[in-house]
Amino acid sequence: MVNRYICAALPGAGACLLLLGASCSSGDRANPLALYPASPEGHMALLRGTLELEDSCLYVAVEGGERWLAAFPHPATEWIAGDRAVRVEDTVLRVGEKGTFQGGEAGTGSTAIPWVQAPAESCDGSRVWLVTGLGKP
Repeated sequence: MVNRYICAALPGAGACLLLLGASCSSGDRANPLALYPASPEGHMALLRGTLELEDSCLYVAVEGGERWLAAFPHPATEWIAGDRAVRVEDTVLRVGEKGTFQGGEAGTGSTAIPWVQAPAESCDGSRVWLVTGLGKP
């Protein structure tokens, strides 16, 4: 988890906010997560595939060569850098592992998603899978 402080001088007082969670800076590519604001209304489709990391972008790749840019719910997701793994709630999936990705496809690609942490500009956002949960096969 990344802690960030934002301080601002206000007339007559000072204020600091402590932000907990993933970095909101898309320039922080040590963390390849693309994060969207979690919603209680989740997609319920299931995609079976392999978690891939390419050029600071996480994808779900399926047999046949199709792949989706993986977008994860914030704040329920954590990047575990030392393990090259993603944790969504209690499930951890490492890069290169097969898994099940509960969620659904964003019909408009990445352009209309109100990102908490946007994917790197080099990511192919033409097909985006909004992950709502992970599972092991």
